[in-house]
Amino acid sequence: MTQYWFRRRRGLFTKDLGWGWVPTSWEGWVVIGATLAIVVGTFFAFDLTNGSYGRGLGFLLSLIVIIMISGRVSEWKTKP
Repeated sequence: MTQYWFRRRRGLFTKDLGWGWVPTSWEGWVVIGATLAIVVGTFFAFDLTNGSYGRGLGFLLSLIVIIMISGRVSEWKTKP
């Protein structure tokens, strides 16, 4: 039996508001927490705290990759 970790986000007046998933199990919350921890860790790994703008592009590219991976996991574990 497949357990889904996320469900599609519902809107206020419509059934589907578009993009987005809401965690429905502890595994979904772990994915959200791990994504946030990786983003914060990447921020400090690129040392953006001292105003270094040269590393900003690398941070943005890695941020895009992190969000894409998290989105794929969320999409994969969402009820169709």
